[in-house]
Amino acid sequence: FEGSNVQLFANVEKVSARYASSNLDVSLGDFYASFGRGAALNVNRNVDIDIDTSIQGARATWRPGAWDVTALVGQINRQQVRMSNPNLEMQGDRRHTVAGVRVERFGLGPANLGVHAVSWTIAENAAEDYGLGAGFSNMGTTPDQVVGGATAEVFGLAGVDWFVEADVFTHPTDQLLHDPEHDLGWAGYLSAAFYPGSTV
Repeated sequence: FEGSNVQLFANVEKVSARYASSNLDVSLGDFYASFGRGAALNVNRNVDIDIDTSIQGARATWRPGAWDVTALVGQINRQQVRMSNPNLEMQGDRRHTVAGVRVERFGLGPANLGVHAVSWTIAENAAEDYGLGAGFSNMGTTPDQVVGGATAEVFGLAGVDWFVEADVFTHPTDQLLHDPEHDLGWAGYLSAAFYPGSTV
């Protein structure tokens, strides 16, 4: 308010519409998303540590038979008010943009396989980046990071359930990476679940 130290901050949160049928699921508005174990994409909610970040945009999952095909696009809607960040002298967060696609094939013997690709465009620290729809203005521009990866989930191999993921990261701009000679990055994940008797 003019002439005072009081600042009003309002943010649209967790508004969505969803359509679901036996082979199609479409969401508009706020939704959560994770590919694989989250190295390429993990925008989610964790009430234990008071995190509730979503994607504002559109997501569709098509399920023809043993396949899942998911595509999404939107801007990040990071939780603004939380236990460690009270509603004092706040302004809207920057709206980063994300787009991704994931294809999964289930029931290949004991295995489920998947491939995914995700692009990120990072909003710079400028006033125009804070608006409700500011992240959508970045769509169509060169992404700052592109991630491609694959996953494999294998059940009962040598009595163990396995999950493996591999991802490669590249940076078409210098927004996140300032050393072009070391553009490529790699990430790997491996887990194994054993079931001796009644324990895991």
